[in-house]
Amino acid sequence: MYIVFETNSANHSNGFSAVFYRQDLDYAEKCDLNFDGMCKPGLVCRCDKYNEARCLCPDGQYFFGNNCVYPLQTKVFPTETSVSLDIHNVGMNFVSHQLIWSTCWEIREKLTKITKDVISGLTPGQEYNVKIISTLAADTYNDPTVLKSNFIVITLPAQPGEVLEEESNLNTPPYVLKFNSSQGIVHHYNITLVSDTQVLTYQVKEAELVTSDLTADTLYNYTITAFNKLGNESTTFRGNVTTGPDQSVSVGVIAGITISIIVLLCCVAVGIVVLDRKRRTQITQ
Repeated sequence: MYIVFETNSANHSNGFSAVFYRQDLDYAEKCDLNFDGMCKPGLVCRCDKYNEARCLCPDGQYFFGNNCVYPLQTKVFPTETSVSLDIHNVGMNFVSHQLIWSTCWEIREKLTKITKDVISGLTPGQEYNVKIISTLAADTYNDPTVLKSNFIVITLPAQPGEVLEEESNLNTPPYVLKFNSSQGIVHHYNITLVSDTQVLTYQVKEAELVTSDLTADTLYNYTITAFNKLGNESTTFRGNVTTGPDQSVSVGVIAGITISIIVLLCCVAVGIVVLDRKRRTQITQ
């Protein structure tokens, strides 16, 4: 409550007059623009559409559920190529919602009168700046009100593809596994290779893995998952590959081959000596 004392300049002997003002006024109650703090917290004393001072919501906010609400609350559900929007806290009568979404090189928009809508035709893994401009219908005290909200949304990455065996090197280390990249934009890929004796996990930026950790002549089950910059993951691709046989030659094999060659050479030499002696014997006779 405010108490204001005013002097009577015409006759000071009359003393003071007291004017009393209420505080904590509810929504739409009349107030006086000359005094602050008359309205309940969250409300402001301003002129309505009839130019009468009332306790109303500040500009850009609207009254819903006994509170002034701002910004407009929106639930966002991204997929690979679309974003579903659920514009809620809409107990008031909205005329329309203008949806604007943009990247650095493209701006698109649509007008809708429903509170649940879908922005489609998006690029997987792409970052979009989304703006919603909502027009709230006029009510008893307010002209049509425009509410604006902005947010960033990143679509989910698309599923990567299988390992391209013809383009990969699965025979000799370092092994190279090339796979079909995801459509759109990818921050990184996670690749896991599992055999009977190994579990190997890698993170790569491109659709290619180079490693010397694999074992020759071994079946590996693999999974490949793409991630966007927020860490949201794609559907995982699953497959399997088999590395080629071991093409290296062991020391034992080399030693065996060497001994065999030496024995063969010795046999050849002995044979030559025997033939030479026979020839000499025949000549002597």
